[in-house]
Amino acid sequence: MNRIYLIIFVLSLYCFAGCESIITEYDTTADYNKYRAFSVIEEENDGIDNEFIKYQLISAVEQKLQSMGYIKTGADKSDYHVGLKVRMRKETQSATPENRYLNIIDRHGSGYDSVWNFSDERLNITESITYQTENLYIKVYDAKTKKLLWRGYSQTGIADDMSMERKAVTICDTAGVILDNFPKRK
Repeated sequence: MNRIYLIIFVLSLYCFAGCESIITEYDTTADYNKYRAFSVIEEENDGIDNEFIKYQLISAVEQKLQSMGYIKTGADKSDYHVGLKVRMRKETQSATPENRYLNIIDRHGSGYDSVWNFSDERLNITESITYQTENLYIKVYDAKTKKLLWRGYSQTGIADDMSMERKAVTICDTAGVILDNFPKRK
């Protein structure tokens, strides 16, 4: 029975992985209105080991920026460069009787629901759960000075058992949501 609760816990982590918040940081002194042409550049050790996913991600980023009024050009003619990076890491969370279910749900804003109020004596065990997270970083650099202007990142919600097509869709959707926070062209 403990394994069932453990499986529910791990599945809830995967279900809510895509609900993580988007973090953006930017140079407050930069005049973003002077930037109009962009190019996507290769980041060293970008963490994207699948060419299909890399192509889909670059295409999604280019389309999103073009829909925001920016112009895609070659690296030698652009005002800013866009770099993409995926970082995978393992995270460990302690599952105690107090936080086993409710903290995972509350952390994602779903609130308390009596369905999750398990009262089984076997839940008095503290377990350590290790799972893999994957973050997508989008960085924007001034083309001339190479200065970092803007950065956005979030968890992608990709799971190991996803098909390549589903992984590509998920990572591209995440990129679109991150870029929703990038200044639109005026």
